[in-house]
Amino acid sequence: MNHSTRAPTKYEAERIEAMKRLGCVACAVLSIPYAHVECHHLLDGGVRMGHWFSIPLCAGHHRGAFTALQRDLLDENQQVAISDGRKRFSAIYGTERQLWERVQIRLKLPKVWPVSKIVPRGRHVEVDTSDVEVRDISSARSGAGSTGHRDVAPSAEAATGDTP
Repeated sequence: MNHSTRAPTKYEAERIEAMKRLGCVACAVLSIPYAHVECHHLLDGGVRMGHWFSIPLCAGHHRGAFTALQRDLLDENQQVAISDGRKRFSAIYGTERQLWERVQIRLKLPKVWPVSKIVPRGRHVEVDTSDVEVRDISSARSGAGSTGHRDVAPSAEAATGDTP
């Protein structure tokens, strides 16, 4: 697979895999669990910042490919993908940086934002994913099989540990 950045380091790859287990961060803002995600790389000046600066988004919130279940669960104004435009997406879900910081908090990783576009690589950071649970929500449409707990945190605050 070709990337505009180099292949991820071992530690970047571990972070990406742990991040994906959290579920879609935009769905979590709406308290809607969604586990099948893609890795969205944050941009600075139209250039990817690196694999460390990525967030988990479902195909719907990443590139507009919402499933029938998501179309049922989300209001029309919530069916906005980051590919539809960052301003429109940020108005509903928060900025990419805010979402990245939520993910970092959830993964218990530092929220160090680079002061330049040159991002250091290869630093070893332990990723604790012992409290991350992912479930498939395909039965959630009718409520059948629902146990009341969610794939992602039940609220944005719970997803990040932030309190209002």
